[in-house]
Amino acid sequence: MKKKYESEEEILIAKILDKKRLCDTKNKVMYSDFLNEKEQMIIEKNFVFDTCFWFGKEENLDRKVLIFYPEKISESLVRNCLKSIISVIRISLPNELKRRI
Repeated sequence: MKKKYESEEEILIAKILDKKRLCDTKNKVMYSDFLNEKEQMIIEKNFVFDTCFWFGKEENLDRKVLIFYPEKISESLVRNCLKSIISVIRISLPNELKRRI
């Protein structure tokens, strides 16, 4: 029987643990969703991982992504390949909804 989570904090912790487990078992780079400051504090309070880093920390972004990487890969290699790991979806409005000047 699956455990039922009581709070959003428990759900977040479970999601992060799943990402870490998948990274370790599949030897693949895994990453979280974009996390707000409260979620980042919850993760930093509950976990200390050796093979992860925050994407967006150097840029001082409000929302950051936690990136997990396998032990056999160096952090610098993962940082150099970030563009292929994370892609941003650009949503554009249809022409009839765009503001006309």
